[in-house]
Amino acid sequence: MEFSNSDLLCGNYLCKTDFNSIWTTNLLKNNDSLCNDIPDCSNTDLDETGCSKTNMTELKSGKKVPSGTICDDICDEINCEDEASCNGFTYGLYCDHEAYEEKVNYRQPTGLCGGENRTFCREKEDSASCTITSETKTTCKHRYSKETVPVLDITRCAAFFKDWSRYCGDFAWDQTNCSDSARVGVSCLVKGYMSTVSKYMICYGEKTCDDNIENNCLNPSKTCSIHKHRMCDGDPDCDSALIPLL
Repeated sequence: MEFSNSDLLCGNYLCKTDFNSIWTTNLLKNNDSLCNDIPDCSNTDLDETGCSKTNMTELKSGKKVPSGTICDDICDEINCEDEASCNGFTYGLYCDHEAYEEKVNYRQPTGLCGGENRTFCREKEDSASCTITSETKTTCKHRYSKETVPVLDITRCAAFFKDWSRYCGDFAWDQTNCSDSARVGVSCLVKGYMSTVSKYMICYGEKTCDDNIENNCLNPSKTCSIHKHRMCDGDPDCDSALIPLL
């Protein structure tokens, strides 16, 4: 079978590797094979397109990513580090790596308060501030440990890759009461109290607002789901050629 630059699978270009395997661009990215100065595809050069040093930015962990992917509300890195420091806010935390000296480790929100067996910071910062006290305002069940944990400011309204990369596993408390107004999708009653809900929950299909207004959405194309209030507002939101509906 022949593959060319025009071959797409769910919005991803197909790459034929030297090992005679077929990978999507998402798999290449997750394997750190995009923009690594090595042509990994025999049928296309898109894995190294737009990767000049002038278009790359080094994240705090030392990883280099295309500058245009930073703070675009899409997790291009599997741990969402490209969405970690935006508009003056930090989501998750940075710490010295537990095992490697002089290596900065990024811990995404779901990696915090997950129990001692999920600690990867030298000074255990990712398990600090995880005790519930009389001053704790909001709690939820941690997605992995299943323990009741406090919802921290650095876990609120963080961009996420999939459900497994979210902090709360029982209810989307971590996607409410956003500190950054740029990440607010809607204001509504949540469990009877007025709150904000992040833009990442809009059209996500999971009820967070009491009236479920965040999921009052339309599908103008097979690859785009958009809230009804964003229709005909003069701003294009759908690009079916680039952004598949996850």
